Amino acid sequence: MQTRSSLALDQLHLPYQGRPTKRKDSTERRNAILNAALTVMVRDGIREVRHRSVAKEAGVPLSATTYYFDTIECLIHDAFVHFTEKNASHVQLLERSAWIALEEFNRHGDKRKLKQDLLRFLVSHIENQVQDKDARILEWSFRQEALRNPKLTELYQQPQVMMTRAIQHFFAGLGKEQAIERAQILLGTLYHLEYQLLSSPSSTMQIDQVKSVLNTLLEGPLFGLTSGGIDR
Repeated sequence: MQTRSSLALDQLHLPYQGRPTKRKDSTERRNAILNAALTVMVRDGIREVRHRSVAKEAGVPLSATTYYFDTIECLIHDAFVHFTEKNASHVQLLERSAWIALEEFNRHGDKRKLKQDLLRFLVSHIENQVQDKDARILEWSFRQEALRNPKLTELYQQPQVMMTRAIQHFFAGLGKEQAIERAQILLGTLYHLEYQLLSSPSSTMQIDQVKSVLNTLLEGPLFGLTSGGIDR
């Protein structure tokens, strides 16, 4: 069984394709170019990422972008890796916190506290995700591009698979059957709630309703954290 010392998301390592950097200043310049590419994606869309537009945004010569990234595909690939590395901490924190809560539950058997802890962790995760709207735009942009670009599809799927596996392992640790199916349901629900909160400032979906939805999942068949015990 997975333990906190071998969390799934801690094992996620995506390779860069662009020219490797050895000096600190070279790494900083490359990262500035990748950050500029992400800025262009948010503002203008992923199809507007060009060497010239990214160089202008980064404030570097055009030759610098072509030096580190010889093709646009390579630039987009490495921009995704850079984005994933920058945004992994929130999801890793959720996984780590959930395992701490599960370990405490296994010691003391307090279902009420486990439910309260998981509800707090999930709500905090969604709030953090929603606060960074640009990051969510980038997620959706990469997702759409992965449908068009087979080379990006495999790369995009890697963190998705790892997130699903992390949730699957948690359900297995909770003693649930069909852990992979439960993981897919939970992950899909989290994405849906994030989108509903972001899609319109006047959306009827508010954080109190998010808490209600998540509480229903925790008490319902998905988690089974009711006073009657944990259903398999």
